Amino acid sequence: MVSFNLARTFKSIIILTDFDRSGIKLRKKVQEALISYGCSTDIRFWLFIRNNFSIKSVEDIPWLLQNHSID
Repeated sequence: MVSFNLARTFKSIIILTDFDRSGIKLRKKVQEALISYGCSTDIRFWLFIRNNFSIKSVEDIPWLLQNHSID
């Protein structure tokens, strides 16, 4: 239901979940639901962090920003 309400309200949504196994499952599930309601999704930021850094949760992003130069 949340995915439906978001898709009705926004044309595109940035998805940012944790980077561990359960976060990956959740991201895929949310993304599939949003797409099924006609909403486009953006996971580029999620992919960038996952592929370039070894953090496991979104709560670690402030630490990442403070301790790394991100160009």
